[in-house]
Amino acid sequence: MRQITNAPDELWRRLERQLAADRIASLLTLCQDIDAAGGRGLLTGGCVRDVALGYVPRDLDLEVLGVAPDRLRALATARYRVDVVGRHFPVLRLGALGLDVAVPRRRGAAGADFDAGADPHATPAEAAARRDFTIDAIALDPLRHEIVDPCGGLADLAAGRLRHVSERFDEDPVRVLRGMQLLARFELEPAPETLERCRTLSPAGLPRERIFGEWRRLLLEGVRPSRGLHFLRDTGWLAHSPELEALVGCRQDPVWHPEGDVWIHTLHALDA
Repeated sequence: MRQITNAPDELWRRLERQLAADRIASLLTLCQDIDAAGGRGLLTGGCVRDVALGYVPRDLDLEVLGVAPDRLRALATARYRVDVVGRHFPVLRLGALGLDVAVPRRRGAAGADFDAGADPHATPAEAAARRDFTIDAIALDPLRHEIVDPCGGLADLAAGRLRHVSERFDEDPVRVLRGMQLLARFELEPAPETLERCRTLSPAGLPRERIFGEWRRLLLEGVRPSRGLHFLRDTGWLAHSPELEALVGCRQDPVWHPEGDVWIHTLHALDA
């Protein structure tokens, strides 16, 4: 079991120490505006995972419940410059804060329109079930200092386990590649049921830039890239990278390469 921080007050104090005071103040102000409008803003995704592990989060993701998209956009633009980004799952980006703001979306909803497919009345548990992995479905309430973790993400994080949240994982096949780079970055092991789920998916139709983004993180941020590539082989996704698949079983001179075939050699080289 790895050591993580799972006490909500300590998580928030750690975030306060890691981020600039004006950024924290602006985040709290926005959450207060959302609260006054009858909603609730929850930090979620990679930022909460990273803080629990002791890392400084690169970006902040705020999921907003209980506020309609047009009202949320008005609240944000009243104080900040806002851009809508994301061609498939659009969010409001508050560049000055390094903050992405989103509303839960209904099953199958995708497109460039921030308002389309939004489900602002989703409960925290319903919103969490629409994310990819349990370790990315942990939420922290900045105002109340409460952890919302209906999928057991903190327990999986402590156990070093990567597990998908629900059957909605299938809605975006790029999540298989996201699993690849998460395994490598945080030295995790995939849950057997997640391996089985990934075997049913295909990258057909995924935009190249989304595929590249996940590979980029594997190679530039991976602590153990071999874990991600083992995952691709175990899920059958190595077949979609024929240049890599060709390395499996490609023999080398055992005098100079006692470690095995070119595939094993490549995994060692990437880890080194």
